Amino acid sequence: MKPGTPKFSNKNGFGVVEIIVATTVIGIVLASLAQAGSASFSLARRSSDRTEAAFLLKEGVEATRFLRDKSWSANINNLSQNQDYYFLFSGSDYQFTASAQPFLSGKFQRVARVFEVKRNAQSDIDSVGTVDLLTKRFEISVSWFSGGATTTESVEFYLTNLFDN
Repeated sequence: MKPGTPKFSNKNGFGVVEIIVATTVIGIVLASLAQAGSASFSLARRSSDRTEAAFLLKEGVEATRFLRDKSWSANINNLSQNQDYYFLFSGSDYQFTASAQPFLSGKFQRVARVFEVKRNAQSDIDSVGTVDLLTKRFEISVSWFSGGATTTESVEFYLTNLFDN
């Protein structure tokens, strides 16, 4: 060997470059797993919120039908058009109230609105025609704040004075 020529060792092991590369790869993998876990948690929370909102919507529809079945004239016919109503559960009965209620589960707000229904000459529901006093259109919505924005789910349905009460 010539003088001044570096002597290389033939030992097995890791060099500094290999350790840096391995550490970087492990770091990227761990960061990706953490981000995927965070995204999964966020999606699960949003899915849970949507599921609870769907149940609250269903409960609102059922409560409206219950009020119709109990007394159309006392519970449905006297509601003002295009006004927000809230569900109040007192004892074993539901009732509509114009007073805002506390958030459900500390997060959700459920609102019902009632609209008149018009029928044309063929007795079909139409935007023009004669007001049908025995049918109302309801829109129930559930809103909640999540992820820096308000999300709203709603359902629209028609209700008729089925029992003529």
